[in-house]
Amino acid sequence: MPEQDASNKIRVLQAGDRLTASVRIAAGADLDSLDRAGVLAALVEAGVCPQAIDNAAIDALLLGARQAPDKDHESVVAKGKPVEHGSDARVVIDPEIQEKLDEAKRKQEAPPEPPSGADDGNADHYNRSAFVVVLAAQRIGRLMPKTDGTDGVDVTGRVIAAKEGKKARVKLDRSVRINEQGVISASHSGHLVAGPVEIRVERELNISGGVDFSTGNIDFPGNVSVSKGVKDRFSVRCKGSLTVGELVEAATLDARFDITLARGMAGREKGVIRTGRDLHAKYIDAALVFVGRNFTAEREINDATVRVGGKLTAPGAVIIGGEVGLGGSGECAQIGAESEITTTVRLGVLEELERLAGAGLDRYQALVEKRDASKTRFETLKKAGGAKPSGSLAEELTELQFAVQTCDQAISRLMQGLGETADTMERFIEPSITVHRIIHRGTVILVGPYRCLFKSAVKGPVTVRTDDKGVPVLEDLTSGSATPLDKIASVTKEDDRWVLHRIRTIIPSKAA
Repeated sequence: MPEQDASNKIRVLQAGDRLTASVRIAAGADLDSLDRAGVLAALVEAGVCPQAIDNAAIDALLLGARQAPDKDHESVVAKGKPVEHGSDARVVIDPEIQEKLDEAKRKQEAPPEPPSGADDGNADHYNRSAFVVVLAAQRIGRLMPKTDGTDGVDVTGRVIAAKEGKKARVKLDRSVRINEQGVISASHSGHLVAGPVEIRVERELNISGGVDFSTGNIDFPGNVSVSKGVKDRFSVRCKGSLTVGELVEAATLDARFDITLARGMAGREKGVIRTGRDLHAKYIDAALVFVGRNFTAEREINDATVRVGGKLTAPGAVIIGGEVGLGGSGECAQIGAESEITTTVRLGVLEELERLAGAGLDRYQALVEKRDASKTRFETLKKAGGAKPSGSLAEELTELQFAVQTCDQAISRLMQGLGETADTMERFIEPSITVHRIIHRGTVILVGPYRCLFKSAVKGPVTVRTDDKGVPVLEDLTSGSATPLDKIASVTKEDDRWVLHRIRTIIPSKAA
């Protein structure tokens, strides 16, 4: 630490960074001849800039020395201005997003085995996701700009140059946007990847392993690809298409578009599959399956409840147990088994339309009953009141007339909707299934209002379909001949079971 000697009375000391200068007054110094001016002179002689000197600090030092002249006294009496170096540009992630990122990292580092208490009914272990999902335009954080910094000055007056901040090292691609205020938001919905060198939002979620306790449940706004399988009780939901590379256990899969299972699902009567468009799987076992469009199966559909809005393409697959409903045509290798396991195939089934139509028919019946009851009450009161009913009676008659009119209007609108629904069902359903090898004894095929129970096995290739009158027939694909199905199987007609028939008893087809 540099020093300056002022007639052996005082000593000036400068800090190593020259940002402060101190004065030391030795014990026994001649204080009668030492005043502020003398100290100032010593400081200036030592190279201290007058602008850095604090006169009040000098006065306090001298006062202390006079009060205790037998002691050494030292105090800082001059200060420079510290340099303020510029700060580097950086990205600050919003706290709620950062919390999710931290949680996701902990989840990814966790073992795939269930944590303690995972099976005690606490669903949190399943819902804690290892992936952070953001929506389009959602704020992610802010880009803090670099600063230039402020120069400093030491006690000698020398300028200490500030270092300018550096540009951000984080890469931001087109998947994120930055506005004039530096706010970072997602350009589209997807998986947020935020690291020290890059921030991006991926439209597709690619899971290198399986869906288990290391990932948690998946709920994603785009396509999802799972390299391995999906464990029991986990769910994968996406607003795009879903691909799974290995076995799906008793899990829930839900995709807006297509689902592709490289192996299949062993649902154990708990697995669920819902897809808005197509499903492709090697096999389905003991699961509940809803397919909006077409279903392709390679090996088997075993003990499952399946609803397909379009076609079933399974030329090499067997259907054993459970119930398969098809809106369009279908093909498979085999239905049922030698052990006569109850296996049901429904042809011409549009599940959602049937549900809506059934609710509409129930509503129609309720409106008719209400209207008829109001009519009956009106006629009874009108006869009792004569030509000039009393005031209260006249008021009730008016209310009953209004109720009848309201019901008639609602019935008219409902009949129009039911008629359009029936037209749609007749336009899109294609009640037929081709079986290449065999239909086993005990198989039940439902075609429209007809229930067809096979009392003996029928070898393929054959097609079960309806003729131009809607009656089920069996077509031998080798000879090309068609035989009424009631000649081969036990056929019963159950009109009340078939929603389309119930509608047509109220609203005849336009083509009729």
